[in-house]
Amino acid sequence: MTTATISQHIEALLIPILFTPSNVTPAMITTVKEELRSLLGKIDVKDIDALLKCLMDIVIQRRGQRFLPTEIHRNISRYLSIEEAQKYLLLTKVPQKQREDQIKRRQKEEDQEYQKWIAQKKYKNWPTLIDEEYFKRGMSFYKLRRFMTAQKIPNELYRSLLWGRILKQEYRKKRMTMLEMISVMTDQNMSFAQQTDLMKFLIEEEHKKGKSLHELIPFIMTLGPIYRSVLFTNLILKEDQKGTTPLPDLKRLITAQNMPDASSRVILWHNLFVREYMRRTMSFHEIVHALSTMSPGFTFHSWRYIFNEEHDRGTMPFHELISFLTAQNIPETNMRSIIWKDLLYKEHKKGTTPLPNLLSLVTAENIPEESIRSELIHLLS
Repeated sequence: MTTATISQHIEALLIPILFTPSNVTPAMITTVKEELRSLLGKIDVKDIDALLKCLMDIVIQRRGQRFLPTEIHRNISRYLSIEEAQKYLLLTKVPQKQREDQIKRRQKEEDQEYQKWIAQKKYKNWPTLIDEEYFKRGMSFYKLRRFMTAQKIPNELYRSLLWGRILKQEYRKKRMTMLEMISVMTDQNMSFAQQTDLMKFLIEEEHKKGKSLHELIPFIMTLGPIYRSVLFTNLILKEDQKGTTPLPDLKRLITAQNMPDASSRVILWHNLFVREYMRRTMSFHEIVHALSTMSPGFTFHSWRYIFNEEHDRGTMPFHELISFLTAQNIPETNMRSIIWKDLLYKEHKKGTTPLPNLLSLVTAENIPEESIRSELIHLLS
């Protein structure tokens, strides 16, 4: 009995289990075992039991009931048609060379068939053929990958996109782990841009599955400065939202080394301050103190937000609130001028402070930027 025949029989036995909506039951396992014993009756019973164990693991993994327990089962579970499964199904009674010859012969037949399809224009190119075989006919990635080469697909963009689509599908279907996927993300297989996109995808997916940010940092650090900065921003905010990592530990990760893109650091600091202020885990006074110790380039949005929000809340008298609007706290003149303008105009609309009192605050000391002073006087008039 050939490897192909054995594979076909076994796949036929598994179909009812793979497509039943209920969980795999002992009765189903018994049925498959009996049919396997009938099919492979001349083979030692222990081999059948070991084979059955691997096959049932395939079923359970594909149905998403649990992950496979060992690397061996994971290798076999990828598909029955891969080398490891073919060799296993042929068992040790067939000499090594004969097994290898059978596999090579089968691969040669497949190569010739695919070449014929391309020649006959059944498929316009290799990417179209591979895409159809994988996504529509369910052919194993581990059988198709030998065709996903620069020789058959010289266009790097097409080759990279094909690798990317298939690898993401393998990961989603739990047929590849993160490390297995990374092992084939090479310059030979795909562009650097595609490798970056896949690594970002993996990191985000692994984080969703429960891996902590600290566990993922080694992988994040392999990315370029922009992607690294964006990922740190997104994952720090998610960790803070989940509450699984103390906020001080997360803040320690906001460094130029981890996040080279300064604008990402600005956005992240702003979001964290806003969250703390909204949760009332930091008071207005505490945030003012924290912001005053940071570089002005990181604090503009945060300063403007907390002053406007505090004014809207009305928890602090206006004269006390503006006492924090000093050159010592906010040395950057444009930033300070804009916030003064915001607050004085809000107070004017609120109508609780006489207009002469507000106009007396429109000074070069408070609002150093002349254009902003002029705009404010116009608004107040």
